[in-house]
Amino acid sequence: MNDKSQVLIFFLGENQYGLPLEFVEHVTQIVEITPLPGAPDVIAGVIDYHGEVIPVYDIRRRFNLSPSEISLSDLLIIVKTDLHKASLIANGISGLQAIPQVQYIPPQSINKSAKEIDGVTATEQGIVLIHNPDTFFSESELKTLEKSIKSLKD
Repeated sequence: MNDKSQVLIFFLGENQYGLPLEFVEHVTQIVEITPLPGAPDVIAGVIDYHGEVIPVYDIRRRFNLSPSEISLSDLLIIVKTDLHKASLIANGISGLQAIPQVQYIPPQSINKSAKEIDGVTATEQGIVLIHNPDTFFSESELKTLEKSIKSLKD
């Protein structure tokens, strides 16, 4: 068993977040986001990613961060899990970092309702909240999202 996790560190404003590398498919420049009527509030819209319609997840909305206009310098992180594929808006990428498992702090020890957070760690650049994309959407949000995307295709 590997005692270190490769984590992609990205920024939303001044805050740092991380995604385990096994979920990251690709990082690309921001593209036009098409609004998706009827989608959950945490969805900024959808993009065409190599012929596939995938949702754009706005983490700022989930964590009640102040809204920010999308900029041409923003990036999209394409994530893929067993449950879904989505893209996340990021203001920048710090890079990959190998984080020892022993440095992970269980998020529930900080905030009992931190369901979207897989762990918290400290790096040279500061605190990083590590997320598991499988927990980005609730079951009801996934169902609503699927209906909205299906109606877009019909």
